Amino acid sequence: MSSQKISTKAAIKNGYYGSLTKDQTTGGWTFLPLGKAITLNEVQENIENKSVDYILSFEFFLDRKYVKVDGKDISSTTLLDKLNDAGANVAKKNFDIIVDTIRLQLDEMQEKGPGIINTYNHLGWIRLPIKDAEGNIIADKLCYRAHTLIGDSGKYQGIYAVKPKGKFSVWRKMVVDEVIGNTPLEFVLVIGLSAVVNGLISPYTTHENPIFHIYYVSRSGKSTAAKLCGSTSSEIFNGEKSGYNEFGMPVRHTSLYGTWGSTENATITQCRGNQGAIVVYNELSKFDSKGDMTKVIYNLSEGSDKVRLNQDMQAYLSESYATTFLSIGEHDIYSRCKDKSEGLRNRVMQIEEQFTKDAAHSERILAVCREHSGHAAPMLAEYIIENGGITMCLDVFEKYRDILRGTLPDSKFKESFISKFAALIMATAEISGKALGIEFSIQNLLDYFVEYEKKNAASRDTSKSSYDVIIEECNINKHKFYVVSDSADRQTQVRTSPIGEGWGRMRRHKEILPDGRVVVEEYEVYPSIIDGILKDKHFKNPQSCFEAWKDAGLIDYEEGKNTRKRKVDPFSNENRYVVVFRIFEDSNPQNSTSLPEWVKECEKAEYIQLEVKKDDKVLHTA
Repeated sequence: MSSQKISTKAAIKNGYYGSLTKDQTTGGWTFLPLGKAITLNEVQENIENKSVDYILSFEFFLDRKYVKVDGKDISSTTLLDKLNDAGANVAKKNFDIIVDTIRLQLDEMQEKGPGIINTYNHLGWIRLPIKDAEGNIIADKLCYRAHTLIGDSGKYQGIYAVKPKGKFSVWRKMVVDEVIGNTPLEFVLVIGLSAVVNGLISPYTTHENPIFHIYYVSRSGKSTAAKLCGSTSSEIFNGEKSGYNEFGMPVRHTSLYGTWGSTENATITQCRGNQGAIVVYNELSKFDSKGDMTKVIYNLSEGSDKVRLNQDMQAYLSESYATTFLSIGEHDIYSRCKDKSEGLRNRVMQIEEQFTKDAAHSERILAVCREHSGHAAPMLAEYIIENGGITMCLDVFEKYRDILRGTLPDSKFKESFISKFAALIMATAEISGKALGIEFSIQNLLDYFVEYEKKNAASRDTSKSSYDVIIEECNINKHKFYVVSDSADRQTQVRTSPIGEGWGRMRRHKEILPDGRVVVEEYEVYPSIIDGILKDKHFKNPQSCFEAWKDAGLIDYEEGKNTRKRKVDPFSNENRYVVVFRIFEDSNPQNSTSLPEWVKECEKAEYIQLEVKKDDKVLHTA
């Protein structure tokens, strides 16, 4: 190797590094070996942050050992520390010569190749610059970061086990034999593939990440469905797996199929920088952030992380993410949230289903997913790049958005649900079906969304669901109400002296509304009580609740108000404003004209007074 490339007397000969000394008599050069050569095997440039790393190696007994050194450390004594830690046994006095031999090799590599190797630490979509001969950026190209860089050359250096395992043909056959025709399983499989599509189009559609949560009783196949979903992008295993890279250096990998972190920070760390690879969180019970998941759901949906500080206490930019999330548990995810707002309710699509037929069905799916995984997502990304990219995906997305607008039942949040969940899943099913050669049941998936919305659309309108919360609280606290029961001859039984704090009056009567609904009871509740309940139950916009109650005919009110004046206290002539909640015949388990059992029990108590009145005159007291 020539020593003329840089001004140095360092050289490498016959597997040794050393220095060249000029013979004053002959004019020739004499090589003085100083140690085993430090070989420059590869120069890596990270396409995400432009940092440079050097892969160095040296002979170690009968083996060759490799060391990865940050570019910034190549000319500092940190280089010697890393080499000596690995067993190179290099002397500090020879530092300059070692560095120069590495520079000589770098010069030769730049002249003859192989050139710089692209690396990256995150997954999913990225745009890389296209340069002209002078190095000017003239355009960019769409690439997808998987185990290798789809759309260019490069290799993954991150923590996830995304190297394709086994054979795609085996995985595909399992999907055709065991999944296609089972709509819930098909649905969850498409969720896994939708991460690729959403990672690409979300900046042009919702700017959010859909969160799907599947829950059901044990042995329903929900974990099997989740592993099927995760197998589209990653190996499926719990914990960490040790191994070696192509240089024989030890590495540790984890699966994109994991568990809920014990804290919010641990959960967010799992997805930071992800731009299109499905993330699966199993075991909801493992998440514990003071019992409230509200904040983490918002963060996952918005694809953002709070600004953090590095070790020098300097702020650095958070790493956003655009993907799809699947959660698994045995309970409704909202049972872990204190927030009752509609904003939260519209960030998660919950699926309560039986996914597999039996244990044998689950095992057939799992056996394949354990040994054959990680092929589908990169294949889908490659198909998208080669068939129109973002434009193609958006065209299919818009097609299904139009179809769904005319198909799904009307609801307050119909448009949001279509854009965030339904159109994404349907577009993914069509595109990935072509990319993978799998004929997804498009009509069945459309029908699935229709049935889902018929059952669940109202639950996302938390203003309406707040009515159920109010009635439940009133039922629990019935002893705090006066009780009035109107009989046919207008005689009135009045239960006086509510126990403890008075909440208002419960009136039992029968009224038929213009729409045919039959009112059998009314709770007349003081407004301050309603405000307190809504606050305690974390309904952040009470007025929206009142508007929803009015629209649904759930309360009786005066024009321009939320309340109506009623004579609540039978021993007072004062009329007070109360919120009048209607209880309907089909929703009231005790809709007979007789007093409920709890009233009969109360008659036995000494502190309860029963009076029968007619025309405001007391006829009888008991």
